[in-house]
Amino acid sequence: MGISNAFTQPSFFANYYNQADEAIRFAQLLGSEENIHNYTEYSFYSMLSTIPLEIRLGKFCHPALAKLRSYDHEKGTEFYNTLKALTETGFNMKKTADILYLHRNTLNYRKQRIEEICGSNFDDSKLLFELMYSFKIDNFLEKQV
Repeated sequence: MGISNAFTQPSFFANYYNQADEAIRFAQLLGSEENIHNYTEYSFYSMLSTIPLEIRLGKFCHPALAKLRSYDHEKGTEFYNTLKALTETGFNMKKTADILYLHRNTLNYRKQRIEEICGSNFDDSKLLFELMYSFKIDNFLEKQV
């Protein structure tokens, strides 16, 4: 079931119906296992889908993602997924360690290595925002193929 944003004008029904429909479509595309989908959860993907195909969305992603994918591929590490989990928890080390089933010392080591590989300091709140939207764009692009 898709849920649109709230509205009061019946004349806008078609627009909000489309929001609910998009919520369902993006939930399916992104592999959600939930039964109820709010448009607010998928509005970022709706925005991305309006960008013409000739504009390469990947160029808007933080370069750390590409570096870590490449490094993981070469070395057999899990730094990309570690950074993704760190980002999803707002760099909360305890929550991230629990999600990844890692000892906190192992997570601290991984975080330090990721910072070295990417040349970034994850104490910057602007970086957290950049990584959050970058992972969303990356996930969207991965599902489009």
